[in-house]
Amino acid sequence: MRQYQKQCQKFGKHFTAKHKGFKEKYPLDSHASSQKFEHLQKILNPNKIKRIKLAEAETYASNAVARLMKPFTDGEFVKHCMCLAVEYLFPAPEGTGIQNKFKLIQLSVRSVTRRIENLASERTTLQ
Repeated sequence: MRQYQKQCQKFGKHFTAKHKGFKEKYPLDSHASSQKFEHLQKILNPNKIKRIKLAEAETYASNAVARLMKPFTDGEFVKHCMCLAVEYLFPAPEGTGIQNKFKLIQLSVRSVTRRIENLASERTTLQ
């Protein structure tokens, strides 16, 4: 508990030092602070949704590796195959965004192992 209090104090000192005019510019319960809050939500929520979808895609791919009883090292091979297929289906100029999304998927041995362990622990808690 004491460590938590120290961290809160450090954060408070940092915030007041770096953002001196924040309380004056955005008073609590003011229209300006609510607008700033909405603006930050619009920026942050899409990133959160993207991370969630990326994690779901990684979990689905890891689940496929586990269901087919393949070695966990096959996750990297699956990712390589997906990237090749996407590059073929969506050529470079207009398909670079899609290609980059597929390259973000983590299917390393460690990631696949962790996700399969998570799936197994969820399954045992449900039974």
